[in-house]
Amino acid sequence: MYEGWDPSLMLVMVGGLLVTFITFPLIIKKKKKPVFCEKLALPTSKVIDAKLILGASMFGIGWGLAGLCPGPAMIDFFTLTHCIIWLPMLALGQTCADLTDKKFLSLIHI
Repeated sequence: MYEGWDPSLMLVMVGGLLVTFITFPLIIKKKKKPVFCEKLALPTSKVIDAKLILGASMFGIGWGLAGLCPGPAMIDFFTLTHCIIWLPMLALGQTCADLTDKKFLSLIHI
């Protein structure tokens, strides 16, 4: 087994999933309209395509390589510890995603 792997972190994930699966449907039923938007925009597609799998894989690989969750990494921006590398790579990744998206949409004529 990998020395740095802590199996107790699975409890954090399970706890987060339980809270989400219980509270999310309740919030959706109660809140018909978001506070800062005209309507609640939830994804309607149930298709798992190559774009979704590739995007999720790239996100996971980037997270793993950086060793930082994106939320705390943004906080690191203010401490200047990791942001010197992380923030430009975030910008580069977003730019690549935007260009790829535009190219993909032009190929399928949308």
